[in-house]
Amino acid sequence: MKKYLHTVLILFCSIQLIAQYETFPIELDIDGITREMDVYLPSTYQQGDVLPLVINMHGFGSNSFQQNFYSGFNDVAEEHNFIVIYPQGLVDTTGFGSIDTHWAAYFGTDTDDMSFMHTIIDWSYTFHNIDLSRVYATGMSNGGFMSYRLACEMSERVAAIASVTGSMAFEQFDNCSPSRPVPIMEIHGTADLTVPYNGAFGFIPPIPEIIDFWAMHNQCGQPVLSDFPDINTDDMSTVSATSYTDCQDDTEVLLYTVENGGHSWPGAYVFPEFGATNLDINASQHIWEFFTRHSHPDPAPAETLNTSTETIYTNELVVTPNPFDDFIQIKTAGSGKASIIDMNGKLLLQKEISSTDFQLQTTRLTAGMYLLRIQDEIGNQQTFKMVKY
Repeated sequence: MKKYLHTVLILFCSIQLIAQYETFPIELDIDGITREMDVYLPSTYQQGDVLPLVINMHGFGSNSFQQNFYSGFNDVAEEHNFIVIYPQGLVDTTGFGSIDTHWAAYFGTDTDDMSFMHTIIDWSYTFHNIDLSRVYATGMSNGGFMSYRLACEMSERVAAIASVTGSMAFEQFDNCSPSRPVPIMEIHGTADLTVPYNGAFGFIPPIPEIIDFWAMHNQCGQPVLSDFPDINTDDMSTVSATSYTDCQDDTEVLLYTVENGGHSWPGAYVFPEFGATNLDINASQHIWEFFTRHSHPDPAPAETLNTSTETIYTNELVVTPNPFDDFIQIKTAGSGKASIIDMNGKLLLQKEISSTDFQLQTTRLTAGMYLLRIQDEIGNQQTFKMVKY
């Protein structure tokens, strides 16, 4: 049984420039193990908004920052108004994952990633009131494997999944028993050398067999085949779709086959060492379009987590609480100035720090994300990302 102990906001110090679509990092303590994730809230987000959640998982040996950059999902979230969380996998010294970061998607590791996924949803509901009927999972490679694990073992919580260059290990394939039909999308290159389209003996079945499994599980009718226009003739690849839309409970199974595509995310930055990257489609946009067609008919309720927060300690400066409501407590070694700035760089509030234990009143601020900038008497400054509920 997982336990949620606390949430820590790891905040950037001395930030001078804020990226347009910046995430903020969160730590979760689950049964004494620290798990990390990066959270993106669209710029129009207001506390009380009920938005969808996309959990976007990196590949084997990668990390949350790289998945954020590579998939470009923040751009899609900003345009279509949903929350994205990029979880960070662990290095596990007990099994296959001992050599690098990974997800426990039947790779022979003891890492409890399922508790992490449950807690991500519970945390998102507790702090950001997500729409529990619109929780989705996607991922690259090993993150795609993990997406399938959520479809198999968390179908009571996840509305739909989309895997890019991922698959299902035979053990998972043989033991997958979702409690309901689950909408499935797979994007896969025929020239993928890392996760072969035609399967790997003793490890993964061919991708078409995985699609057949889900089409049968969802009680789908006959597929419809179609081709995407070859818009970019220099990318050495084309895309075709195998669509099962006549399925139980209005679910869907969708395969995008990238002819000559490598181990890559269509529409993303091109890394030639991974094979051809298709540029005819933007995988992230297509994944979101797929997700929008599906919601969970009866999602499991979320567990309301303990919303206590930890104090921020840095360079003799103490800031608490974060998230905050009506005030921020600032403890310093001397005098200075406290400023609240919105995410567009506009100064909203500025006060002289009149004591070493100073309370900054924030009642007039609306819910959302802000920057707190603390400047000491000689001009040194530190900047923190803060969240108001």
